[in-house]
Amino acid sequence: MRQKKQIKVTNYQTLMYPDLGYPYELRKSRGKSISLTIYPNNFIILRIPNRMPKNQVIEFLQERKSWVQAKFQDNKKHNPKRAEFKDGDLIPIFGKLRQVIHTKNQETKLSNTILYLNIKGIKSESGFRTRALSFLKNELLQIASPILTDALKQIGTKNYDLKIRKMRTLWGSCSSNHQISLNLGLIFCPMEVIKYVIVHEATHTKVFNHSTAFWHLLSALDKNFMKSEKWLKADRSKTLCYLL
Repeated sequence: MRQKKQIKVTNYQTLMYPDLGYPYELRKSRGKSISLTIYPNNFIILRIPNRMPKNQVIEFLQERKSWVQAKFQDNKKHNPKRAEFKDGDLIPIFGKLRQVIHTKNQETKLSNTILYLNIKGIKSESGFRTRALSFLKNELLQIASPILTDALKQIGTKNYDLKIRKMRTLWGSCSSNHQISLNLGLIFCPMEVIKYVIVHEATHTKVFNHSTAFWHLLSALDKNFMKSEKWLKADRSKTLCYLL
């Protein structure tokens, strides 16, 4: 008997959706079922069990093709576009709507209502985004470092490392050896939300789950955390559209 072809899943493979040409990420499912998720920024994840027959996967994708196309177009129409930092763009930065102004005569800096972006030496439009994100990443680091240091001091955590990087679905993470990562997308969030995410991850250096003990410790560090948690649940995915 001819053996059916199976797909051996290696996490985070990027493939193209049949007939649509949309990129999607293939991930290994923890369960036995296959699932498809489309985020507001049109990031698509297909989760399948390891060694699922290839024809079964293709059939699943074909059955959902019309839904995927409609959802993709709806997201594109109603959700924010990726921030390109072109001259005149209005972008929420650290909780304030700021206009991007290109300049060659002054350094890149933030004012209350403007992001002055020095474009000297930039040879393509993609360079605007690269330079702006590099500047804002450093600004976020300057904001986050003292907040994190203070929280960890109160908790009693001495050894840690902080990194800022792009993440598609998480605002932050904390490893068992206290490697704390923050999503670069926080630059598009209000300051109180940034503080909450930082304190949330700092709390994980003591309680590595979301038990009652975790929330009790977190509330001692950030008494208004529920407001930020509510904001994240309502606006998280749409806000990440600016980054990804």
